[in-house]
Amino acid sequence: MKRRKYFRFGKTKTLLVTLFLSMCWNSFGFGQISKKAAARLGTLRTQSVVKPDSTKPVIAKSATKLITPNSLSGTALLNRKVSKNTLESIDYRFTEDYLKGAAGLFIKRLGAGGMPTDVSLFGLSATSTDFLNDGINFTNRLTNFTDLHLFQSESIDSIEIMPLSRGFLLGNSNIAAVNIISREPSSSKPYSRLRYYQAPSGEGLIDGIFNIAPFKKLNTYIEITNHGSDFYYTNSQFSNWMGNIRLNYLLSPSETIRINYKHVKSTVGLNGGVDLAATHNSFPNFALEDLIYDNLQAVVRFPNRYLTNTNNFFSASLLAKLIENSPSEFTFYYKDDLSEFRQNISGNVSENVIPVSRDNKVQTIGVRFRQDYSTGIFDFVSLTTFERNKYIAELLQREFTNFSLATSFITTLNLSDNRVLPSVFFKYLINDSDKNSFGLGGDVAINFTNQLSAYAGLSHFEKPFSQLEKLFHTGGLYHLGGGLSSRNQQIQTAELKASADFNWLKISAGYFLTKNNNELVSAFADSSTKFNDEAHFVNTVDATTQGLTLQAQLSFWKIHFNTNSTLYLSEDERIRNGLPKFSSNGGVYYIDTLFNNNLKLKTGFNYYSYGSRYEQRFDFEKGISSSFKYNYTNPFYTLINSQEFTPSMQIDFFLAGRIQESAIIYFTWENLLNSQFSVVPFYPVQPRGLRFGVTWEFLD
Repeated sequence: MKRRKYFRFGKTKTLLVTLFLSMCWNSFGFGQISKKAAARLGTLRTQSVVKPDSTKPVIAKSATKLITPNSLSGTALLNRKVSKNTLESIDYRFTEDYLKGAAGLFIKRLGAGGMPTDVSLFGLSATSTDFLNDGINFTNRLTNFTDLHLFQSESIDSIEIMPLSRGFLLGNSNIAAVNIISREPSSSKPYSRLRYYQAPSGEGLIDGIFNIAPFKKLNTYIEITNHGSDFYYTNSQFSNWMGNIRLNYLLSPSETIRINYKHVKSTVGLNGGVDLAATHNSFPNFALEDLIYDNLQAVVRFPNRYLTNTNNFFSASLLAKLIENSPSEFTFYYKDDLSEFRQNISGNVSENVIPVSRDNKVQTIGVRFRQDYSTGIFDFVSLTTFERNKYIAELLQREFTNFSLATSFITTLNLSDNRVLPSVFFKYLINDSDKNSFGLGGDVAINFTNQLSAYAGLSHFEKPFSQLEKLFHTGGLYHLGGGLSSRNQQIQTAELKASADFNWLKISAGYFLTKNNNELVSAFADSSTKFNDEAHFVNTVDATTQGLTLQAQLSFWKIHFNTNSTLYLSEDERIRNGLPKFSSNGGVYYIDTLFNNNLKLKTGFNYYSYGSRYEQRFDFEKGISSSFKYNYTNPFYTLINSQEFTPSMQIDFFLAGRIQESAIIYFTWENLLNSQFSVVPFYPVQPRGLRFGVTWEFLD
């Protein structure tokens, strides 16, 4: 079998990279930045969920004052925005780790490797959340699933988690939404940044950013990322190459032209987790509980299955402020996503696995227009997006094109010196391949005092099915009958939140609710002879998803404790969406500035805690996960595994130090107690191991 080549850091490559970084340190004077130069450096000005701590980055102010895309959350909801100050200070490995502080979050981590990871917000499935970059949706239009491993983590300036009631305004087939805002380094001086880390199983990441203004009015941003690892369990290796080039041209003091191009090439092994039956049959004299966590002995479900993604994205934008208090954005974009799914095709072919080879491609052409207007009393925002999507997907068994036009309006009233901010909003979607849909809602943000605030939001809207979901209503290959309804889903959402912000304590408690009168239930075909792990939609139900959230940060002297916890209240929906009874993450840290302000230190312990949960399987080609199985001869679906797995916890030791405002050193001792469990059974977490890295950012 010809072995696929994956990114791997050997001893020689590690030495070469270290030498290269050392040369950069000396050549560009990282450790010799003058006090005068440091004094000219500015800081990011966005608010964050967690107060920026001592490891925050310092970025120079722009000389040309380029116009950048506006926030989608608005001034009333800035506390929903997680700034780069906060992002830089947390322990992150993949892009989804940036969301660890988001209310109602659960990340379905699939053990070692870079397998696509479900991100659940507000108890919803991953396909119910759209992800945007600077206001442009980059979610896959076929599956409505977003693999955040294919988004460059170092390119992010800040993240906006939209309130549950407003999520539908920013996509065509979603409930929740997240907007990722791109890093915009200063154009006053050349800026470079290099991040490198190494972890067990030959895992490594190297990311380089170079930003320069070759002309007074032109700014150029270039970023290249390589992230990958060898396998820990069989067929868990991955390799991601990502590149981005962005040009900003100051056409006039009130107009900026922005050109953006991104390219992604990735390959990831999809082993499907540990096969309990095959593992036991191979080693009948050993305890199965021990074999599951033995990466050399455990047998995986799919030793020869992988997914290759090739993505291209191009956009051209005009950002203008031709009228005072009325910024405008006009963007043309093109998106090309190709996924190549291969299962048991070549190499060591397995007799008990069905061979599959399918290519699925979606080409998107879109135009987006945003207009803001403020009178001081009223803030008005309109968003209009036109898209043409061409599907060339073997999964759909046909090639076709569809068009959509969506318009959203948000009006906010500023009362009591901006202490009371009520808003109303609505959206109308025209879809040539489906029924038109309408939605409306309202919310209010109240600042009782400088320390106490509250938020309440409601919405009601129609959610059309994605193109993949529609296949199950049209008598296609996977159509099962059973009375699946083709009508649009009627969605109702509610969110309540109360926050207190004192010097020593920041706390926020909330409640979320989503009702769906036509939610699809997915399940995997049960076969005793052939593995395929292909998901189908087998029923629709009236679903109610609800939960409680708690976010807190307690500070005493130089000791800081923070937590982000969610309790899921709807048992049926929790099981259906593969969620634990509760999830919680946070840590306790010592934060201080040492050695005459030359070292800003953050060190302590991260924790991750998960309540009891059930086994899930994943259809990586469709982006669908499920806890259920079904049989063609039986109209009912049942749990894949009726055993409910006990609560689990992982503790990591974490250290980050910023040296002379130029370099950050990271060190993480993962799974300190060597806990043996699976966040999603049966994808065992990595054992105890070390991950270390460095980041340099400097002015030339």
